[in-house]
Amino acid sequence: MPDDGAKAVDHELRGIMFLRHRPSNDLVEILDLEALFDPFKREAKGRFHAGEEMPDAAGFTKTDLVFPSGERLPRCWVDPHYRN
Repeated sequence: MPDDGAKAVDHELRGIMFLRHRPSNDLVEILDLEALFDPFKREAKGRFHAGEEMPDAAGFTKTDLVFPSGERLPRCWVDPHYRN
């Protein structure tokens, strides 16, 4: 059974990304970075970070997500034909 230090290292290696959900303006912790970076996937799994309780994970359409600064996601993450 891994200790807390091993869990922290594993979490750091996976990475953490927060994006803003445009319709609600709330932050979303992205749980599936591979889906986020894959231009052939329309959704990425994540969960809201608003309120006191941690909600269940849900699928978020990538077109509804932006960086916290308001900047859109890179085209190579959302358009499989971005090189054309």
